[in-house]
Amino acid sequence: MDTKTKSIFAEQADDDEAFELARYRAIAELASGSMHEYRITPDGRFLLEWVVGAERIFGVSDQELQKRGSDSFLAPEDLAASQAREQAYRRDERVEFSTRIYRPDGEFRQIKVVNQPKLDAETGELIGLTGFCTDVSDQYHAARALEESEFRHRTVVELSPGFVCEGRIDARGELQFTWASPSAKEFFGCGVDEFNRLGWQQFTPPEFVPTIVERIKRTRAGQVTTDELPVFNSRGELHWLEMKVRPLAQDADHTLSFVAMTQDITRKRANEELLRSQAFAFANMSEGVVLTTFHGEIRLTNPAAEAFFGVSAEDLVGKCLSELPTNPPMVLTKEELKFAVNQFSQPIRRQLRVTAARGNIRNLEMTLTPLTLHDERFWLAVMQDVTERQSLEREILEVSNREQQRIGSDLHDGLGQELTGVALLLRGLASKADQRAPELSAPIEELARLVNDAIFTTRTLARGLTPITFDRGGLANALADLAKRSQATYNVHVRCTADAALQRRIPDSVAMHLYRMAQEAIANAARHAKAHRIDISLAMVSGRGQLVIEDDGDGIGNTPQRERNGEGMGLRIMQYRATMVDGVLDISNDPRGGTRIVCDFPLSAP
Repeated sequence: MDTKTKSIFAEQADDDEAFELARYRAIAELASGSMHEYRITPDGRFLLEWVVGAERIFGVSDQELQKRGSDSFLAPEDLAASQAREQAYRRDERVEFSTRIYRPDGEFRQIKVVNQPKLDAETGELIGLTGFCTDVSDQYHAARALEESEFRHRTVVELSPGFVCEGRIDARGELQFTWASPSAKEFFGCGVDEFNRLGWQQFTPPEFVPTIVERIKRTRAGQVTTDELPVFNSRGELHWLEMKVRPLAQDADHTLSFVAMTQDITRKRANEELLRSQAFAFANMSEGVVLTTFHGEIRLTNPAAEAFFGVSAEDLVGKCLSELPTNPPMVLTKEELKFAVNQFSQPIRRQLRVTAARGNIRNLEMTLTPLTLHDERFWLAVMQDVTERQSLEREILEVSNREQQRIGSDLHDGLGQELTGVALLLRGLASKADQRAPELSAPIEELARLVNDAIFTTRTLARGLTPITFDRGGLANALADLAKRSQATYNVHVRCTADAALQRRIPDSVAMHLYRMAQEAIANAARHAKAHRIDISLAMVSGRGQLVIEDDGDGIGNTPQRERNGEGMGLRIMQYRATMVDGVLDISNDPRGGTRIVCDFPLSAP
């Protein structure tokens, strides 16, 4: 062979090598990784022969990585494992491993490496390695065995979540695929030859054919493209594929080679559509929604929540839930946090008042539900404006209270007085019977006793319907009377301390709610908590009224268990009554034992 012929062959070899490197560089760029090849020197050292894509993985140029060697990026404790892998290579074993590297910029990365040894066909000695590196710090990937004859780019194929294919586009824009990964055959149900025979139009919805033709023209013009396209699989099911296409080289006949990487994104698009639907619903909900971290930092709000507080999302995100303009502040107690940790699915409910930017006062019901997203705990706060509902309920209660007072008054002043008149007549009749018909005296006395009992029952009913009246001392006297009757009914020691001077600053409607709350608290303590002592106090603290009921019973205990026992309904009614008087109710276990119920409420002007 003459010198000229040798030169032509050398140039052809250089062109082939350049094309191969361009091919591998395109694949590496599409997969965001790097490819490399090591040569084993006669003295057994691993020498990096070539590398493409080192910048994306190691943060240095290909030439710098060849100069420094990949081991210089490993942590000292990982070097021993690197040396141990050499034995596997010498046994002709394909090795996949994850390791840590430290880039020159100080950044730590976790990478996955796949290396395939090359053995001398005659001697069986290890002569080199070909491999691929991917950054797996923030993503998952899979690796599978590849055919040895196509190892370099097949490594990328197996690590990819979809499939890789190569093809050619001639000057007329006709597309033919030359190779595809096995997963492509599984998806389409045919190999490359059959696919080309049928034509890509066979697998494409007709309305998208012009779109793909336009994409082919862009690739033919040398553009890198990324598109989401619908295709039919082998079962006739419509799937969406994300296809990244990169031109490689153009032959003498103007045929363009390209490599493409695809990924099935059908589920992703469905999830995105679902998220869009949820986002639309989220944005149009009448309830306010706030998502916070477990420590209360606001991450997300919706327009309704922003309208409740009169501020924009930018002003809410990043703040703590306790910073919201609510009364009382949205602060969780230690017991609630402890319960949320132990019973993470149980919601926490709050009654809140909000003063918006324009001074409007709204009543909100907030439900805090714990949830877990991506292994992180959050609170989902859902708020409902109940201002109008509570106003209507308050009016209904007032009507009910007035009706009870009317019935009580009718019983006391009507039926009670009539029965009293009957009793007086019977006394007169009994006096005459003693003189004229002694045998009738006993029946008349018995009848008088029954009438007196009826009078007592009528007055008791009247007092139950209207326990608070100004002429009987108002709320203070009613609480004292409640203590006496409860002590007799439940056989427990009940003590009442009430400031009678507060009566003129507590409207009758508010006084009735406070009385019923005390009545419910005493019943709960005596019936369920097995208390032996109950203390009731009504006083003014820091310019506001405060009703306190304390007992030495078993305490609040587990909320779900209490609700199963029927006690939870009474507590919710007490909470509701506190809301009706614009008060704040706090129910907690007393450190000394038992339960402490405090209702803090506003007083009217003196």
